[in-house]
Parts: sequence; structure tokens; C-alpha cells
Amino acid sequence: MTKHKFHYKVGDLVEFVEGRLGASIKRTGLIIDRVFNYNEDMYKIRSTNGKDTWTSEGTITLLSKVVKGYSK
Repeated sequence: MTKHKFHYKVGDLVEFVEGRLGASIKRTGLIIDRVFNYNEDMYKIRSTNGKDTWTSEGTITLLSKVVKGYSK
């Protein structure tokens, strides 16, 4: 079984779209978790307003990569 490769790392600074069609807002935040769900990468982002949001990879734009990965 091959390990899934994520496009973004925990700690990356990103811009993402939150909301739905007609009421969407661009926000900035840090990726704090990630999971592979069926055919889609999902990322948990802590935004600048303090809320945690799960979003798909298609709504994310990378602003700055984390220099060193995190360890658990």
C-alpha cells in the first residue's frame, strides 16, 4: 500500500475561500491538520478570525511554505 502525498504541509500559510456561492469570503490561515477522504484531500485551517475550518484542496492558494515539518 502506497502512502498518500499531500500537496500542502501542516504549518503552511494559505489563503482559502470560506462559505458558499454568493456568500463566499477569502480568508488567510495556517494548515493545522490534513486527511485523505475518498478522492479528495481535506485540510483543517485555523483562520485569522480564530475559527477552524475544513476545506478541500481546490479552494486553497499557497502563500508561504513551512520551512521545517512538524513532529508528533
